[in-house]
Amino acid sequence: MLPKLDGFEVCRRIREFSLVPVVMLTARGEPVDKLRGFEMGADDYLGKPFVPAELWPGYAPSCAAASKARQPPPRPWSAAARLPSICCGGG
Repeated sequence: MLPKLDGFEVCRRIREFSLVPVVMLTARGEPVDKLRGFEMGADDYLGKPFVPAELWPGYAPSCAAASKARQPPPRPWSAAARLPSICCGGG
């Protein structure tokens, strides 16, 4: 248990600024919870109890590859975000 936020919210907030691989290890193992975890941006979701073999050594690289395949979140300070004001003379 997390003290102030649940894991879904933590995952969502991480995805606002990072493509770091996220694996959720949780006591919430219902299919609806797993789906919600993926919707929030998790790369994988393991309900407890889980089999340690699920975390085999090749797991991290495959998780990282899945994360790299994502498009980065938009950055409000990027040139693309300022494009309308640059092109149209806006503020």
